[in-house]
Formats: sequence, C-alpha cells, structure tokens
Amino acid sequence: MPGVTSISSQPLRHIPPTYHLKAPSGWINDPCAPGYDAVTGTYHLFYQWNPKSCDWGDITWGHFTSQDGVFWKHNGHDPVLKPTLSYDKEGIFTGCFYPTGLQGEESQLSIIYSSIEKLPIHWSLPYSHSCAGLSAAVSNDGGQSWQKSDLNPILRGEPQDLTVTGFRDPYLAEWPALDDLRGEASLYGVVSGGVLNHGPTVFLYAVAPTDLSSWRYLGQLVNVPVGSCSVGRWGADLGINWECVNFMTLRNGSEECQVLTLGSEGGRRRGCSDDGEDEQGVQLPVWVAGGLETTPKGVQLEHRFSGMLDHGCFYAPNTYQHPETKKRIMWGWIKEEELTLARRELKGWTGYLSVPRELFLFSAKNVIGTLRTPLNEIVSIDVVSAKSTSSLKRRTKKVKTLGIRPLSDLRALRRSKAATWSHLGGQSGTGQLTDSASTNWELEAVVNIQRNQGRVGFFIQHNEDLSQRTSIFFSLDEEEIVVDRSLSNFEPDVQKHDVSGAFTLFMYDEDCSDSLEKLHLRVFCDGDVLEIFANDRFALSTVAYSGGQLCSGISWFVEGQDLGSVQFESIRLWENLAKVTRFSSELPLIDQDKMVVQHGEEHHIPHKHRINKPGAWLPADHRVHREYLHRVTKYVDAHPQKLLPVLREFKEFIETTPRVYMYFVQMFDEIPQKPPYQFDPTGTKQIRDYEQMLGVLNHILSRAPEWTDAAESVGMVGVPMCALFDYAMGTPSGYAAFLDPDVNRMLKKVLNEWGKYLLTPESAEVLGDHELGWFGKTAVGDLMQVANAPNQTSFKFEDMYHCEPSAKYYGYKSWDDFFTRQVKDSARPVASPDDDSVIANACESRVYNIEHDVKLRDKFFVKGQPYSVLDMMAHDPLAHHFAGGTIYQAFLSALSYHRWHAPVSGTVRRAFVEEGTYFSEPLFEGVGDPTVSEIDTGGIGVAQGYLSALATRAIIVFEADNPDLGLVGFIGIGMDEVSTCDITVKEGQRVEKGQETGMFHFGGSSHCLIFRKGVKLEGFPEVGRKENVPVRGKLAVVKK
Repeated sequence: MPGVTSISSQPLRHIPPTYHLKAPSGWINDPCAPGYDAVTGTYHLFYQWNPKSCDWGDITWGHFTSQDGVFWKHNGHDPVLKPTLSYDKEGIFTGCFYPTGLQGEESQLSIIYSSIEKLPIHWSLPYSHSCAGLSAAVSNDGGQSWQKSDLNPILRGEPQDLTVTGFRDPYLAEWPALDDLRGEASLYGVVSGGVLNHGPTVFLYAVAPTDLSSWRYLGQLVNVPVGSCSVGRWGADLGINWECVNFMTLRNGSEECQVLTLGSEGGRRRGCSDDGEDEQGVQLPVWVAGGLETTPKGVQLEHRFSGMLDHGCFYAPNTYQHPETKKRIMWGWIKEEELTLARRELKGWTGYLSVPRELFLFSAKNVIGTLRTPLNEIVSIDVVSAKSTSSLKRRTKKVKTLGIRPLSDLRALRRSKAATWSHLGGQSGTGQLTDSASTNWELEAVVNIQRNQGRVGFFIQHNEDLSQRTSIFFSLDEEEIVVDRSLSNFEPDVQKHDVSGAFTLFMYDEDCSDSLEKLHLRVFCDGDVLEIFANDRFALSTVAYSGGQLCSGISWFVEGQDLGSVQFESIRLWENLAKVTRFSSELPLIDQDKMVVQHGEEHHIPHKHRINKPGAWLPADHRVHREYLHRVTKYVDAHPQKLLPVLREFKEFIETTPRVYMYFVQMFDEIPQKPPYQFDPTGTKQIRDYEQMLGVLNHILSRAPEWTDAAESVGMVGVPMCALFDYAMGTPSGYAAFLDPDVNRMLKKVLNEWGKYLLTPESAEVLGDHELGWFGKTAVGDLMQVANAPNQTSFKFEDMYHCEPSAKYYGYKSWDDFFTRQVKDSARPVASPDDDSVIANACESRVYNIEHDVKLRDKFFVKGQPYSVLDMMAHDPLAHHFAGGTIYQAFLSALSYHRWHAPVSGTVRRAFVEEGTYFSEPLFEGVGDPTVSEIDTGGIGVAQGYLSALATRAIIVFEADNPDLGLVGFIGIGMDEVSTCDITVKEGQRVEKGQETGMFHFGGSSHCLIFRKGVKLEGFPEVGRKENVPVRGKLAVVKK
C-alpha cells in the first residue's frame, strides 16, 4: 500500500469510535433521559446535540434506542426535539424519561426537559427570572416520534422567592426512602441549581404518578454553603451551582445509603489548596452520600462523604434504575477540550457518551489502612464500624464508598477470546504485549504489589522505540492513577497535559497479618477515547490522540528500585470489540420494490438498463448504480462536513489551475440534459459540480466497500469513485481532465488516503457474517460461485482461502487484508509443475481477448483499441522483443482472488510500476447520444486495451527456463480507486512457476501476458468463456 509519512509530520487521523456513542455529526454533550420501556423491551437514550457545528449552540435532542442496552440504533436523521416554540426557543436542555404518559397512561412514554426561553445562562452571570422552565413531550408509538405537550411549560421557572444561579435538568423517579420519611407515597422530581450567595442546591418537588405535569415544591434538598467542603487530594469541590442531579438509594446487602450524582460548577480544580488563589469555574462530576433527615426547613440529605465520579473529562452524569435487574446504570458526556474548534470541525464531530457504568455501594471489612494515607484523611470513604480482631486485639475498620464499574453487559462486545499473559514483571522493567492492529480494545490486569514506591502500568498507542506513546500508570508514591499524554502526538495546538486522580489500595487484616489489596485495572480504548477503572471504585476518562498508524503497540512496565516486588499476575486483552451503533439516518431506505439484485443472472434486467461492467466492479443494472449515487449525494447534501486535508488541497488545486478549473466545471455541464444522464431514478440531478463531487469523495474516504449497503438497500457498488465519475469522465472535458498528469498526481494523493483507511481495523467492519456483510450467507455464496468451476469443484470459503473461520471476520484484520487474501495450494495447484512447456495462468480471471501479430506501436486510443506494446511496457527497451507477438488479456472479478503468480519458471528481468491514469475512458466510450433515452455502453466493455497503455500498471518480464518461450511479459493493470500494484519479486530473482509475484490492492481490474513473435502457443481458453480460468491452472502450451 502507499507509504506512510513520518510520525512527526503525519496529521492526526481521527478514527470514529466503535463502542462509544457519538452524534452522526457535530456537537454532543449531556446524555439525557436514559430509561427502559418494559412494555416493548426498549432502552431509550437521548443526548444534547448541535448538528450544525462542532461547537456548543442551537441545542436539540438526538435519540438512540436499543433492545439490549448495548447495541444501539439512532432514531432518524433529524433531532427528535428541537426549539420550535416561545418557551423553548433557545434550546432543549437536559431532562429525564418516565415510562408512562403524563396522566399515567401505560400506552405512552414521557420525557421532561429543560425548556430554555432566554440565554445566556451561567452561574457567574445575573440570572433572568424564569429563563428556564420544565416542559414535556409524549410518545404514542413506543418512542419512534415525540410530540410536545399542550400543557407546556409544566413549570414556568424557579421558586418565586429565590434568586438563583441556575434552575435546570429535571430528574423524576420513585424514592421509597423519602416516602418512608414523609409518610406518604409519591414520585419525586428534582431540579438542579444554586442560590445566589449561598451555594449549590437541589430543588425538590412531589409529583403524582397520575399527573406528571404538576410539580409541588417541597424545598431545598441540601444545605451546602459555598466553601463548606474541603477539596484536598481526596475530595471534590461542590462548587457554586449544580447540574444534572440524580438521586438514588444504593445497597450492599442490608446496608444502604442515599446518594446524589451531579455536575458541580464554579469550584476549584482537584487537589488545589483551600486557601490558594486557584482557578475557579471548572465543571466536576461529583457524588454526595449521606442519609435523609427532617429539618425545620423540610426534608434534607445530610452530607456525610463525597468524592469524584470520574477524575477526567467525564461530565453531566445521568442515571436510571433498571426496573428488572435493579442495577443503577449511569451515562456521561466525554468532553473533547483538547482540540481547537478548527480541528473539531475538520473531523466532523466532537464529544462522546461514556460506556454505561454500574453504580453500587462498595463495602469492605477488616481494613486496617492504605498504602500511605490514613483512612480518616480520605474524605471519600466512610468508616462504618471498628472492632478488634483475634487475641491480638488489632483494630480493623469497615469502610464504604461509591462503587463504580463498567456495566457487565459490555461483555457482549467481546467477539473473540482474550489474549492472555501471566506472571510478568519480576526483574524485567518492561515488555511488549502486542503490536495491536486494533484501535478498539479492552484490557484487564491484576497486579500484585509488595511495596509502596514506584510506578506500574502500561504504554499504549506507542511506536517501536516508545518515542511516541500514552502512559497509564499507578504511582505508589503519590497514590494516584495517571494518564501521561505528553508524548501522545507532536501537534503543538493539541493539549496533552497529564490527567490524574487520587487512588489507593486498602491494607487488610488476614489472620493478624497485613495483606495489601491487589490492583485491578480495566482499560477501554476506542479510537481517541480512553476509560480507565480500578478496583470497582475509581474511574478516569480522557482522550488521547496518537494520530499515526505506526503507533499501535501495548506494553507493560514497572519503575522503581525493587522491580521484583511488583508482578502482573494476569493480563487479558480483547481486541476489535463490536460496533454498537448504526445510524439509521445515514442513507434512507429505498422502496424494496425498486431494489435490483445485481449478482444473479442478468436476463431479468431490461435491455436498456444493462451495462457491461466487466468483473462486477459496478452493477450490471445501471439503475442500481444511479440509485446508490443518489443516496450518497442526498446524505452528503444533508450532512455537510469539513473536507479532509487532501480534499481541501484538491479543491485549491482545481481553483488555482485555470485549465483544471475549466475541465472540472465543464465536465459536469457537458453531461447531457436528457434522461438517463440528467436525473437519477427519483428525478434529481446527481452530481452538480466539482464541490459536490468533493463532498461525496469526503464521504467515501472513511468507508470500505460494502457487500450490500444496508442503508441504501442496493447491491454492491464495488468502486464507489468510479460510480461517482462514471458520467463525467465520458465527457470531452472529463476525457481531458482524467488524462492530465497533474490531475492524476492529485488523484493519487486522494486515493492513497483511502488506501490508508482500507488498512485499518475499522475497515473490516463490513466483513460481518450478517446477511448484509461479506461473510453473510448470500455474499459467501456469490464469492464461491465465482471461485468454483461449474460441475467440477464445490469448495467452501475456508477450503479455498487461508483464514480462521472461528475468528471474527475469519481472522482478516482489515478490508485490504480480506481483499488480498491468499489462496490455498490445495485449491489452486500449479499446472504440471515439472513440465516447462505448460504455461500457468497468472491471475484468477476471465478471458477478455487474444490478439496475434501485435504492433510495437499502434493507435490504442481508437475504437478498435489495437494493442500498442511500446506504450503498454512504458517504452522499456525489452518491448521490442514482443513486436509481432501474442497478447492474452483477462479481467479480474471484484469477487475473486487478486494476487498474481508467475506463469513460467525462470528469472525476473524487469519488475517496476509505471504510474498512469486512474479514471480515464476513451472518447468513443463517451456518454452517448443525448437524443435517445438509452445509455451507450458499447465502449465500456472493450476499454481494456486502451487502459493497458495508460492506466497505472505493474510490468514484470520473465526469462523463461524454456528457450522456446524466452522472454514472457506480465502487465497487471490497476484502474479506478486505489490502483495500487504491489510487486513482491525483484529483478534478478529466480521464480518457480506458480510462485506469487505481486497483488492488486483494491482496484486491479485486468492483466496481460505478452509472448514473443514466433512462439507457438496452443490451448488458450476460448474468448467469451463465462467462468474464470483458475489461477496457476493450465493456460496454454508452447510447442517447439
């Protein structure tokens, strides 16, 4: 594949996440209204969304649904709630879900949200009275659509007698502990905020289950004066204003505790001193625990202990209790504050939702201390009891804190067995686990620590010499978990500061001996996103931008004086975790009655719709091709994205080069203004100009060819760029443009960028075993129909190709890995390996043409396309040996095998790649007569000779052992798309018949064998034969 630039100069490449939810495009922040509808068994999760920009503003709601809480579908391509009325004209802010209608209707669902009437809103600004109220929306169809209530706003604003710093983010649920204290049953609603000059607070309301629109104010749930809570290393500043408050009762056996989760605004950063002039205004994810009590001011939550929900960029927690499992499940927003707005706009999205986490009450007995810090100084731990143990009267303690861990259901993401290691460490300071090709993985490690100094952890996303890396480690000296991103990339405008959080290990009493708790780390890496968990009571989220494909290593390390006192007991690594979401909005479904099958027999296609595209690189029915292009352009027009750097360069090149500007303007104008060229099947003109062309290219470059595009419901469009250019390159200006050397150099840059993506693990996602994937039943059936000789062989895929059927994607690591798959010797044996008179077929291919007495130079560009040997061989001096000789040409199927093999035994005399055109068609293959309604496709089927002289091609010349053959030429013709011809032999190298000599990386379409004049050849397969000639099988015989 095309070479990769050095790491230090390689721009960051942002790979979309696999198992973290993000918006289809633009900005995402708070998760909203998570919940479960027991009637339909559907999970709902909303989020704040700005689809117009990668910056905050114009806030709407997007919506995911799921049947298992792990794998999600995006509901539609537009927001489900957006500002449309006077009471919510400035935004739809955070809210909650309730599984009935507003009057308790079991057939309906409700969401209650903050309806924003006036901006700006911020704790540091004077608050405009009733600028934020509560409103509701109801669904009558299981959550597919939502209608705002006529009762809105159901709460106009904050209590009248208070001057607040905030009033938003409603949460509604049952709270049996509060029912017990009040002596009556109710639902309870809370709204987050603060009171000016007093501190953050929670506004508490009673809500009847039969009237969710009526909220009766009960008072403030907490009393937290500003500055009343120490920050320190172990605490969390409760700030000046609260957001996203949820209440819950967490239990562990007979123990229970009342907990609030929230976002704190206006406090100091973690670890800052109480009396310092430290920066204020940060947003912190916090939990507060205690018990409910009755006070003169009403019911309040007594604050006993509190801490950080997450020590990184996680914010805006939102939770629900699953009605069946009773688990408390939390989602959060993972911010991206490290990137400039320009960088965010360039990649097209910003922000993620965290993996779902389970909250619980963590409790530990027989605790006697920690690594270093006395228990009574750790404000996030509550000492429940103390007792003496055994006859030695050692005093132990029972402690509790907030438990937090990834939801156990996430195990469904693991699609293959874990790679495992054990008993690492000892006297070694570091060791590499893997050079992972996966950009999404989960790692779990158990570490046995026998000292209290040094560091232990992992280097991830590192290059060969560790000069670029992200480090994750536990510092025993500092009692903290750290993510060091300082060497993650070399981009000066990308923030790379360390992210850390206080954490320690408990010392337990076991039979009057000290026993230090083992460190249990779990790391989730998903593209740029990192989530780290430790011992079921620590979480840290961040983003790390490694940027380069050469940074894929994972290594363990131990630092300190006594290396032998730390050992990795076990490490498990799951790679290529499952993709959890499909955006139903990406490309709308077409009418199934209009869908045309492309891979079967073609007799059912009306003649005027047939198109001769050898090798199934484009559909045989041009309606499928055009429907595909319509769906892509419609999506691109509706979801404009910043162009990738290479396409911005292409645009500048077009607009600053007069002749090229003329070509690219006129080529679209010259497409006839009559059907079928002017309109697609829906009556819409397809590609209008070069700017829309670039937008479609921008869409294509981050996608691999799909067997059947589910979103479009059309058959395979194997070369999407060929589909894009198909009409334009048949115009006079298109003919000139695609022959222009400067245009082709620019196209090569674009195609190389796609080639890089086709090497990534993400590109393998189209290889799934579902019905729409390449390993689905239909696709595999078609692949093997092409591979098997009719009535002769019946190979299964695993019999034909080297693969791992039990592994995910049959063991193929990327789209290119699949496309260049290797054939088994048993399936394609070498024809007569000891008989050098038998010529082996160089490529698995279908006969196109056999031409004798070819000229050294001829007019390859005219209708008949005579072969021009000198041009085919790039004017190499050896070309003269083939004047008057024979050319055999055959084309490869998109569904077939793409490696080349030596046709003869002998020595390689020439081996080089000649750069050429990528999308050039001859003039006679133009768009046809615009006065008729049928496509003129006559030239398309016979353009192979023309391309043999112009397209990018690999040229190999063998000197055969058989003197009756002498020199034999091979030309691998790369055309369309990536067109990468990869030669794997060298000049002067000895090869045996059938030995691999190279391959096409997606885009190879044809090959030629060239024989000298006077060589007597017999037995060539008949031109017009429908099935492939097997690679390495008998092609012809040379006679003396």
